[in-house]
Amino acid sequence: MIDQVQAKYKFAVEPYIYVTLTTHLFGAYQRLIKNEEDVNYLPDLSDAYPIPYQIADDIITGFRNSLDISFPESEHKSIALHFINAHTSDGIKDDKNQIENDEIIEVVQDELNRNGIYRRQTNANDYDRLLVHLKYFINRLNNNEPDSLPISEGMIGEIETNYSQAWHIVQRIKELMEEKLQIKLSLSEQTYLTIHIQRLI
Repeated sequence: MIDQVQAKYKFAVEPYIYVTLTTHLFGAYQRLIKNEEDVNYLPDLSDAYPIPYQIADDIITGFRNSLDISFPESEHKSIALHFINAHTSDGIKDDKNQIENDEIIEVVQDELNRNGIYRRQTNANDYDRLLVHLKYFINRLNNNEPDSLPISEGMIGEIETNYSQAWHIVQRIKELMEEKLQIKLSLSEQTYLTIHIQRLI
């Protein structure tokens, strides 16, 4: 939904919103199922920020339609504030980049599924952390930012030995990205992905 509203409203946000908004809505859902009263003292800023409030409407409607979760009216202000705070002046990437972004995530998820790894209640947090990492990876690709983690041969050897199954999955993901998307995964990115996937095995 975050990707959809960015494209719909041409409203770019910083990648950290994938963590902060998800964490907030999970807490809101916990309060909802426990019938805990939700008191919201945030001011109504809809006159100054109409688009984030329209986005909040879309997010709440999306949860209601997709998961039959009806968040209270007070959540509109909270969700809108997340988008106000995360707003960036960077433009939305063009359609070609957006398609490529979706394909990167699809390649990873398809290979995970092929190895019997799915998002389940027991691994939801770790699976979501992987998706957040992929968002950051995509953001670095789009902005031509270099990797920041130096990798030694010794570290690679330890990872191959200790996390052999996850490393094998990442090598297949690496091959698919090079074949399908002409994207090369650096050693540091392979290491990050291996660690994330190891938590799901």
